[in-house]
Amino acid sequence: MLIETLFAAGPMSGETWRGLFDPGVHLRIGNRRPALCLEPALKELKRLLARVDSFGGYRDVWEVRDATWIETEMHRDRGASALVIPCAIVFRTGGRPLALDVRFYCDVSPLFPRSAPPRRSGAGRTN
Repeated sequence: MLIETLFAAGPMSGETWRGLFDPGVHLRIGNRRPALCLEPALKELKRLLARVDSFGGYRDVWEVRDATWIETEMHRDRGASALVIPCAIVFRTGGRPLALDVRFYCDVSPLFPRSAPPRRSGAGRTN
């Protein structure tokens, strides 16, 4: 049911994801901190979706017991900073109809740039 809902939904909106997540969902996107439970997970996902223009379709899908792996790409088309980021999304249901554990395996650092740390005066001096 989870995969059918995902494929039938078309472009992924926040409401589509709400319909896929169990209230106690655990969401992790790249190397960012995990979001626990529905509302924090949707908030974190909304941050990602605000930085991505589209997903590049589903290249491949595997289902084993209560886990589903989806191979896709995230696209950001914003002039000179266009990006294509390979991504694998893993859903684990624990035998339930909705996802309990969702992981986006991708490098999201280009989407969430950090500013450089301030330089300390005198750093690197040897005299």
